[in-house]
Amino acid sequence: MTTTAILYVRRGLSAEALKIKHTWALRLAMLAPLSVVGMTFLVFFFKGHLILKPGSDPWFAWAGNNFMATAQLLVPLFLALLTALVNGTEHQSGGWKQLYALPVPRWSVFLNKYLLLLALVSLAYVTFGLGMLGGGYLLGWLRPDLGFQNYYHVQSISLGAFRIFVGSLFIFTLQFCLSFRFRSIGMSIGLGILFTLAFLIGSRWEHIGYYPYSWPTFSAIAFQAKSATWFVPQMWYSLGSSGLLFLVGLWDSCRREIL
Repeated sequence: MTTTAILYVRRGLSAEALKIKHTWALRLAMLAPLSVVGMTFLVFFFKGHLILKPGSDPWFAWAGNNFMATAQLLVPLFLALLTALVNGTEHQSGGWKQLYALPVPRWSVFLNKYLLLLALVSLAYVTFGLGMLGGGYLLGWLRPDLGFQNYYHVQSISLGAFRIFVGSLFIFTLQFCLSFRFRSIGMSIGLGILFTLAFLIGSRWEHIGYYPYSWPTFSAIAFQAKSATWFVPQMWYSLGSSGLLFLVGLWDSCRREIL
């Protein structure tokens, strides 16, 4: 990337960051993952003695419950809502016409929005990982009988959150392209819900591992399986498909005509 291109990206990201200061996007990126951790915390606080087997590692059950709830439900719905919220403001205010009228390359409009939302998604996963660690330590203090203070899983929990992040990249890119290209916020969110329901209904299908909305779940299962490898096949599917879809979306944005 040339110096001029880097300058376009830096200025564009600064402008995009200013726009979301007055929206729910930043708060959503932090509150959404903490909502899952918070609900799981209440379950373990009040029912932990019934959930955990005596002498078992409570962190394994704690992280597993958080990972599966996040991968199956939170991730696809959160990504659909976040991308629709940020891109929807441009559709509603006529912002796309103003952006494409600026003396900047057309590719920078798409790239800056994508990078901004990717940063918000990354923030959400970091918040999720820190929330899980903090919640586990708090349970160890409030409910010492559960045994959370006897085990430490910073590395495995961080790796688990990273796996789900990579496994969800295609869903993020797809929802971004839908909300970027089409004006209807309801359509973007509705498709996200529909695709998620399709996964939940067909979760027992033997080939469900090839369905993109299952990839975060398969990435989360690697934690429960205590896999020593960083990447599972679905993470590679997500990376490759996301990169291809990104290029298609970038190409489409360069030839887009705003009326």
